[in-house]
Amino acid sequence: MKNFLKRVLSFSFVVVSILPQLAYGSKTVSFYSEGETAMVNISKKDLNLIKFPIEDVKVFTKSRTLDVKVSGKNIMVSYMGGEEEGSQVAALLFVTPGGSYSMILKPSDIPSETVVVQIPKSGLVPEEEGDESGALCLTNSGYIQSIKELLRAMFANETLSGFSAQKVSKEGAVLPGLKRTLVLAYRGLLVDGEKYRIVNVSGKKIELLESDFHKTGVLAVSLEKHVLEPLEEGELYLVKKASKKG
Repeated sequence: MKNFLKRVLSFSFVVVSILPQLAYGSKTVSFYSEGETAMVNISKKDLNLIKFPIEDVKVFTKSRTLDVKVSGKNIMVSYMGGEEEGSQVAALLFVTPGGSYSMILKPSDIPSETVVVQIPKSGLVPEEEGDESGALCLTNSGYIQSIKELLRAMFANETLSGFSAQKVSKEGAVLPGLKRTLVLAYRGLLVDGEKYRIVNVSGKKIELLESDFHKTGVLAVSLEKHVLEPLEEGELYLVKKASKKG
């Protein structure tokens, strides 16, 4: 009996120890208007969960690398593999009674990810007011495909047809204690892409969110790492509405 209780107590300790790690793999994605696209890192080895605030969500994808199952408000996504490194980007289109939204998923070496979705019609996200010059309707498949192909090229450091790619070295500070250096810039007709090297120069651990880098004109953000120790480096990817040419 004593041995049994000892095993139960040991098991309970292990569960309590694991819970903080599970909570870490959770993020919130907020869509402020119909047609927006979000970029999300998912686990390539574990089951991922996307939670909508409403039911009757229809999910569409052309990717053969994803296994997608829908149960009420929950969407389970598993990465099945099958594509070469640097090509692991897949798009999901969500159609709800209140509008359509999309996500571009990047399978990464991270634990199981839970993505909590907020949409305007659910009443969980306030309607944005003011300048909407950065908003760009991405329900058009051309925009979604452009973003997907651009991200794929940036992850792999490859050139992309329809885009001019230029290696640069432009430093700047984007957040307190974080140095950002633009290393690769893509310019296209519909969207532009920028790849940055970021370094923690604060002397203490920094936790990052995609929302830290959202501003007018930014359509999608992807972080290689969400936590940077002092002097640790990571990569940041931004997709923006194309700048005016000429």
